[in-house]
Amino acid sequence: MVVMQTERLILRDYLESDLDGMHKLLSDKTNMYFLEDISTDTLEQSAENLRRVMANADGHYFCVRCKQTDEYIGSVGYTITDRTEAGKVVHMGYFILPEFHGRGFTTEAVKRVLEFAFDKDDCIWIITGCYKDNEASRRVMEKAGFIKVRGLVKAQLHDGVMKDRLKYEMTKEDFYGSDEALARLARNGDNAALERLINKYIPMVNGAVGSNHIPGAEREDLLQEGLIGLYGAILAFDPGRASRFYFFAKLCVERRLNTAMKAALRGKHAPLRAYEPIPAELKADMGSPEEIFLGREEFAALENAMNARLSGFERKTLSMRLTGFGNAEIAERLNCNRKVVDNALWRARRKLNG
Repeated sequence: MVVMQTERLILRDYLESDLDGMHKLLSDKTNMYFLEDISTDTLEQSAENLRRVMANADGHYFCVRCKQTDEYIGSVGYTITDRTEAGKVVHMGYFILPEFHGRGFTTEAVKRVLEFAFDKDDCIWIITGCYKDNEASRRVMEKAGFIKVRGLVKAQLHDGVMKDRLKYEMTKEDFYGSDEALARLARNGDNAALERLINKYIPMVNGAVGSNHIPGAEREDLLQEGLIGLYGAILAFDPGRASRFYFFAKLCVERRLNTAMKAALRGKHAPLRAYEPIPAELKADMGSPEEIFLGREEFAALENAMNARLSGFERKTLSMRLTGFGNAEIAERLNCNRKVVDNALWRARRKLNG
């Protein structure tokens, strides 16, 4: 049985006990407006759909449930359209209950299924699409990284009208070669992906530094602050909540630089030490900014300390704090209470000083 998790969701193979949730989803005519061909009217029709899904004969669809409450949210998966020597070609679909719309759950689930399809299920090409007037579905595809390849004018009869359709796709090369994929791999400990991403973004950091300077410090010091912001962006990037790594990284770098300059003008210590003290053994001379991020022992020690001592949530909040986000902003982005963020940062400080 396949079971996967995201920050907020559990995705797993369907069970017979999921019938009520699936029937609620498929029989909701308003929710299934754009998917009339798979909507159902009776419990038996939904049960037959569930049996086909559980057989996994022509694809793989996952039951999506809320990690916190175990509520049924919806279904995300794909149907195999072709089997080649290189791998499977599939068509992806996704639909969730209306009470969960507008909260990013669909994009979060789709991205996790993409990872499974390319990493575990020998898929090489994923195709999807929607009616042009289905704006919510279009946003999901674009946030998930799908590429629009064509638009079809008056392509299909729907609700008594010939409607335009949009076609999107993603190849295995697209998935692994994107900045979002590199950030995911780097966050999971892939040093080659980390080095590739840092090298790619050093010019962006240099551009953000520009002609700015910290009073009494070298330009290299400000560049180092920018690179710290970039590394924090890699740790904190959540593909379910941000569509492109570039824009998130740029924001984090600029916030880190602004924080560093404001702190210097107030005569305070460097933001890294001011916000979250780091153990003395980790504050040795780290060399040039490039050395920090390309695998030197000092950087490895800092990274290992964060990975070993902090929980996933603590590491994410600390990374965002180091890039210049305020506690209230972190709480808003992570969809949690401000007090939860305060406590996580306090625990991180205790652990790194312990």
